[in-house]
Amino acid sequence: MPNLSQYEPIAEAIARLFHPHVEVVLHDILENRIVAIFNSFSRRKSGDNSLIEDVQSLAAIASVQGPFEKWGEDGRRIRYVSSVLRDDRGETVGLMCVNFDTSSLASIQTSIETFLGSTADSSELDRLFNDDWQVRIGAYVSTFLQERNQSLGRRFVDCRLTESNLCPLKITESLTTEQLEFGDLDVLVAIS
Repeated sequence: MPNLSQYEPIAEAIARLFHPHVEVVLHDILENRIVAIFNSFSRRKSGDNSLIEDVQSLAAIASVQGPFEKWGEDGRRIRYVSSVLRDDRGETVGLMCVNFDTSSLASIQTSIETFLGSTADSSELDRLFNDDWQVRIGAYVSTFLQERNQSLGRRFVDCRLTESNLCPLKITESLTTEQLEFGDLDVLVAIS
């Protein structure tokens, strides 16, 4: 019987770090049983049958497999990876499976998608603020940064307002150069 106890601290550390979402199972493939299980949410326990059907094929596969998806007994979605454990001679002796319950993340994802999803048509309201040059500059800066795959930070963006049609003529006549602040973004507005 192989000694898999050397892997237990690693398995326990992973389970503790991602508690309560991750279960880590150590399988002794020679005995086809679970040697240790940390943060068990699958109702399995040490000593249970591993239910590995083709132990011989483990010797031929890559050391790390996955991530894959499966469904838990209670319908939860699980992502998992498996690591083939080998002894000092390179013989396959065990399997460490890390099972990640993603169901709580799925509800967070749904909330984010709902929050960031499509918005109502604002075209009628936009007409009311047609001459709001600050909104136009904000839209211009957003497009400018997206086209360059950049995020907001300390940058100076030179907005040529008359060329970009960002603000009405009455504003451009009264401004020469002004520095505007949009959160962490400084925008240098240069009227040409």
